[in-house]
Amino acid sequence: MLDGLVRLGVAGAGELAQELGITPAAVRQHLRTLLERGFAEVTWVRTGRPGPHERVWRATPKGQGRVRPQRFALLLGAFLRAAKARLGAEGLVGLLEGVARYLAREIKLEKGVPFTQKVAHLQQFLGELAVATRLRKEGDEYELGIVNPILPDDFSHFPEAYTFYRTLAEEVLGVEVELILQLDSRQGPCVLRFRAPEGEAGRGQL
Repeated sequence: MLDGLVRLGVAGAGELAQELGITPAAVRQHLRTLLERGFAEVTWVRTGRPGPHERVWRATPKGQGRVRPQRFALLLGAFLRAAKARLGAEGLVGLLEGVARYLAREIKLEKGVPFTQKVAHLQQFLGELAVATRLRKEGDEYELGIVNPILPDDFSHFPEAYTFYRTLAEEVLGVEVELILQLDSRQGPCVLRFRAPEGEAGRGQL
């Protein structure tokens, strides 16, 4: 339902019913649920005829964000395939490292921020990219697992794509990061391993 609403932009219950092949009554029931969860909103437009305005619906920014990561993965997958075919594996790595450095500049941290806060900012930023992470910490050693990478199949097709995560982490954290690729692990197919700078292990809290 939400995907159909995003595709159409704005639509009435009848249009959505026709698009999805279900009854208008079922559409209205689902739309009320989307409205309650903040994924859709109601707007009104004139029909061009005398009388009441027609009630139409559109996805909120929250609803659009729920749908678009799936389409983003398709677009990014096509881009990576084309880039690798044109530039080769080494060229693709260089391109992704450049993208990571550019994005790292978007994470604005004040000087003297504790290392633990840098790690938290990195996790938050990855979350905004729809990338889930799992953090393990023991003393001054960290392991940040990339649980669901941007591309579902990027390990099998683009193992070099994981250098994006390592470069982003190194730029944000200011430390050397080890990249570990693994096929079968609850922590995710990619793990970033790094150590807090000397004297930083006990500063701040996660």
